[in-house]
Amino acid sequence: MGVLLSMVVFSIFVGYNSNTFFSVDNFIAVSRICSITVLVGLSQMVVMAGGGLNISVGAIGGLGAVVCGALIKRTGIPWEFAIILGIFIGVLCGAINGFIITKLGGTAEICWLTTLATMAIFTGFSLGITHAKPFYDMPEGYDWIGAYNIFGIFSLMLVIMIIFAVIIWVLFKYTSLGRQILAVGGNQKAAVLSGINVNKVLIFKHIISGVLAASAGILFSTRLGAVNADIGLVWMLFSFAAPLIGGTRMEGGRVNVLGAVLGGVLLALVSNGVVHMRISIFIVEFMEGLIILLAVGLDRLRAIREENLERLERSTI
Repeated sequence: MGVLLSMVVFSIFVGYNSNTFFSVDNFIAVSRICSITVLVGLSQMVVMAGGGLNISVGAIGGLGAVVCGALIKRTGIPWEFAIILGIFIGVLCGAINGFIITKLGGTAEICWLTTLATMAIFTGFSLGITHAKPFYDMPEGYDWIGAYNIFGIFSLMLVIMIIFAVIIWVLFKYTSLGRQILAVGGNQKAAVLSGINVNKVLIFKHIISGVLAASAGILFSTRLGAVNADIGLVWMLFSFAAPLIGGTRMEGGRVNVLGAVLGGVLLALVSNGVVHMRISIFIVEFMEGLIILLAVGLDRLRAIREENLERLERSTI
């Protein structure tokens, strides 16, 4: 409710100062921005749920898009198959992250250090494939994904994002794997004692994260109409902010898929709103930094509140 209220207040404020903010064209623009923001946030949220951070989210997204573009432009295979293979790159990158992390100990510290290293590796592969030169003139069907609007209002990108969000919601709400990821994030030692194969869970959560990240990168390239090696380089900060604003616990053990979606939408509204208000780019960076700090602060306040409630409950027993 707090995120929803923030969205409403911010939209009213920007709409009061801009005549075009509440236009159909701007609604479509915001829906395309938030589609990427939400997918990247969900990619990070899956890893956070099991305890840990994925620093390589943007690099995986960029590599998935680059491989997809290279297959289309250099081998001539149909763009539909290239997209499937690009998403498979996300699977491969996630499996590599998960395998290395499990072999090095599987702790949260190992998780972010490993993905910090693989971020550089995956980015290096992207630069090596493209030679720092974008792939232009993508097939018409490929560009159609990022340009098509259902009924002239709802972008296809938004629909794709909603489908992914529903799948992740079902994962954590109704599947054994989702519950095991949350159990590992809540208390890894207790998860081991309860018979959960922690290594398998860590690998699978990174594979899911990789699929979401690669899908976000490919979707973003359809919106651009080109594939650049720098896709995903600026995703890391808001990948943390979206789930944290939405109520996901940084230490793991608790997620809020709807909250993460709303958090991503709020970040998209902020980035779009400052453009309409013609705010300096330096102020935009400042505001994004404040949002990140606010998200971390909210997460810490939630943790303190939960600790106090647990103490109160123990004292009454």
